[in-house]
Amino acid sequence: MMKVVGDGGKTSFWDERWVGDVYFRRKFYRLYNLSEDKEKMVGEMGEWVGEEWRWKWAWRRELFDREVVRLNELISILDRSHIKRGVQDTWRWDMTPDGLYTIRDVYAWLSCKESEEAEDAGSDSGFDLIWNKFSPLKVIIHAWRLLWE
Repeated sequence: MMKVVGDGGKTSFWDERWVGDVYFRRKFYRLYNLSEDKEKMVGEMGEWVGEEWRWKWAWRRELFDREVVRLNELISILDRSHIKRGVQDTWRWDMTPDGLYTIRDVYAWLSCKESEEAEDAGSDSGFDLIWNKFSPLKVIIHAWRLLWE
């Protein structure tokens, strides 16, 4: 799953993957540590000036030259994003071309992944235990999340 940002009101700037495959907190950990805006949403990290979105930064101290280089890298990634006024953030299932999430697609993806892993490992991958029909739903969901995190 991937966040598709509209106005950025429900997407964490640092902690969610919303531009490509990048979690900014991990890729730019030094900037994250210096940021005074660790908990802010994307929409709170900038402002509209006319019809243009401008990023606002708040740092605990002035950035060193190497940190300015990293900030410029971050800005070049952000240039690929498009903040949209009045459009809510949504989720996109990135395992299908249409981006729609269905149980059938998840099951097919997990089944394919399970058979690939079983071939690689030469044994059961653990998914057969998760999809055991005798397990309570809470246990199945928790186990599935643990395996994929």
